Amino acid sequence: MPFEIFLKLVVFAFTTSITPGPNNMMLFASGVNFGFVRTIPHMCGIGAGFLTLLLGVGFGLVALLESVPLVYTALKFTGGAYLVWIAWKIATSDSLSDRKAGARPMTFLEAAAFQWVNPKAWVMAVSAMATYTEPANYTCFSSEWRSPSSIFRAFRPGRASARCCANGCRFR
Repeated sequence: MPFEIFLKLVVFAFTTSITPGPNNMMLFASGVNFGFVRTIPHMCGIGAGFLTLLLGVGFGLVALLESVPLVYTALKFTGGAYLVWIAWKIATSDSLSDRKAGARPMTFLEAAAFQWVNPKAWVMAVSAMATYTEPANYTCFSSEWRSPSSIFRAFRPGRASARCCANGCRFR
C-alpha cells in the first residue's frame, strides 16, 4: 500500500474513532463516574473487541452474513435490543449523587462483546475493509499492506488516542 493511501487510512481511523458514538459516550460516563484507572479494562476491552470484529469482517464474516440472512437478521435484532436496553439503563439511572454502592464500570469482556452489537463499530469495520483491502490478501495475518490485519494496525493508534482523550479528564 502506498504511503499516501496508508496515511488516508490512518486519518480515517482516527476521525472515526474520535467522533461521538456509543463507545466514546460510555467511556466518558465511566471516566466521570469511576475515574480513569477503573475505566482502563473498559478501554482495553473496546480495542480487543474491535480487533475481533475487524478481523472477523476481514476474513469473511460479511460473506457468511450475506449467505445466511437469518444470522444477519438475528444480529440486527440483538444489536437493536441491546441498544434499547442501554438507553433504558441510561434513562432510568440515578444521578451521580444517588449512585448505588454496587455500581461498577464495564468489564473487559463486556466492552469487547459490545463491539459486536455496536452499529458504529460495524460501519467502521466494513468501510475500512471495503475501501482499504484487496481480496487477494485475505490470508490470516498477511504481511501485505492491503490485508485485513494491516487495517487493524492503522486503527490501533487512533483508537487508543480517542480512548485516552475521551477518558483523560475526570469531572468528579
